[in-house]
Amino acid sequence: MMNKNFAEKTYWETIYKGYKFKLLPTSNTIHKWVHQFFTKLPEGDIKDCFELGVFPGTYLSTFGYLGYRLNGVDQVDLVTTHLPEWLKSENFLVGDFYKKDIFKWQHTKQYDVVASFGFIEHFKDYKSVIKLQSNLVKKGGYIVLETPNFKGFIQYFLRTLLDKKNLKRHYVPSMNLVEWEKLLLDLGYEIVDSSYLGGYEFWVEDQKRNILQKGLLKVLKKLDIHLKKVLNTSNKHYSPFMGIIAKKK
Repeated sequence: MMNKNFAEKTYWETIYKGYKFKLLPTSNTIHKWVHQFFTKLPEGDIKDCFELGVFPGTYLSTFGYLGYRLNGVDQVDLVTTHLPEWLKSENFLVGDFYKKDIFKWQHTKQYDVVASFGFIEHFKDYKSVIKLQSNLVKKGGYIVLETPNFKGFIQYFLRTLLDKKNLKRHYVPSMNLVEWEKLLLDLGYEIVDSSYLGGYEFWVEDQKRNILQKGLLKVLKKLDIHLKKVLNTSNKHYSPFMGIIAKKK
């Protein structure tokens, strides 16, 4: 299956070179969102969570806190050589990790929760990626989709001005909760939650910037604490993330 990827393998290998593994803080917006809808498993109850585009495992760790056995797939080499050992060192239950191209991978095992965090938005045919993810979900299991919200007016405007190189690595039309909901309903899911996540937050990746861009970034950094106080509720225009949780009937 051919599907244009806006962030190639070489990009991920570059940014993860020398990467130091870290847990998702309990104060993180995504962590709090997941824990709002998933509770800690009773002792002895083994359920599996699988993540597409799993490396470096930071977001998968939020299900580790809940007692899920952790599994995943990625194309980065360290996904099988280093990630499982780090998760074990954090006393999480660890299952299977695969170094595969998901579009060439024939995998029939299904899981209780199948998540992707910041993954589907890198593909032009994002709906086919959601369908692939859905195929891995057990009947009665859950799908979790999360991406940045670069489509929001304020987020898109700022990134066009200050973070264009990073913006081009994302397929902005994919960031569409309404389309996610329609597709998942067609695939036989019940929507549990569909939300923009977090108050105002803005970050950029490294790229060359002119003096005006550098100046505007400095102004935004000075205003950051005030903007977060004023724009402190979830909103489609400035929330940094968006996500959906749905149950397979």
